[in-house]
Amino acid sequence: TEDDAVYDNALFVASCRRSLNEYNCQATMLLVRFAFTKKCPNGYNCPFLASEEHGAVYAHDSSISSDTFDTIIVWVHGFRQSLDKVRSVASHLLARVRQSQKKDTAVIAFLWPCHERGYMRARAEADGEAAYRLATLLKQLSMADPSRRIIVVAHSLGCRLACRALQDHDCGRCHHLLLLAAAMDNGALMSPRGEFDHLLFPAGCLIEKPTVAYSRHDDVLRKHFNLGELLSGSSLSTPLGLTGPSADTSIDRFHAIDCSSDVASHHAHAW
Repeated sequence: TEDDAVYDNALFVASCRRSLNEYNCQATMLLVRFAFTKKCPNGYNCPFLASEEHGAVYAHDSSISSDTFDTIIVWVHGFRQSLDKVRSVASHLLARVRQSQKKDTAVIAFLWPCHERGYMRARAEADGEAAYRLATLLKQLSMADPSRRIIVVAHSLGCRLACRALQDHDCGRCHHLLLLAAAMDNGALMSPRGEFDHLLFPAGCLIEKPTVAYSRHDDVLRKHFNLGELLSGSSLSTPLGLTGPSADTSIDRFHAIDCSSDVASHHAHAW
């Protein structure tokens, strides 16, 4: 929340969290570019300044369909992420993309309601309404420009959300799925008994082989994943983001990347 707006014409947030502005956007998708406090009429005296939604409320309303981006990366964050944290990671992701000279790429951070909820409710949201909202966003992006390349990059519990959206809903023409530090069972992609068999993705989806990136140094998944799953009514299991897919999963169904030598934590910035 600086006096100068944080603004980038290739950085967006698509929020399905409750908005504090006069229009209740809880039941709709609010797509905006990031821009903080500069347009707020109350400045630093604004009573909502500490709210994580403050930035989204006072952003530039925008439609990405009118922009000329050949590729769109949709970032799906994990559990308990504030707006500011999501913005920071999305900015980091966009900077990494630009380092590879891909200037025709935009990043949309999908902001879903898990920031003020326990793990059980957040997990249920990932399997329910949030998955539907993400699918809606992906389909709208696909329909706006069928030639556009759409890549979904998800982290932690956001991996569950992304897989649920792609498997249970029509997401349009998505081209690739990258799962980072996935808070999912390591047999989730196994056929035919895995919870998320990517061959069940809708026919219009162009994803052939999801990429699973994992690190054996992920202490968050090692220490807390099973507790959260047990509280949610699931059984003990090994997290996908810690060990990679189980040995029973056919290797030709995905790309598995062991990032243990480069990634030493669960934090999204580490990836």
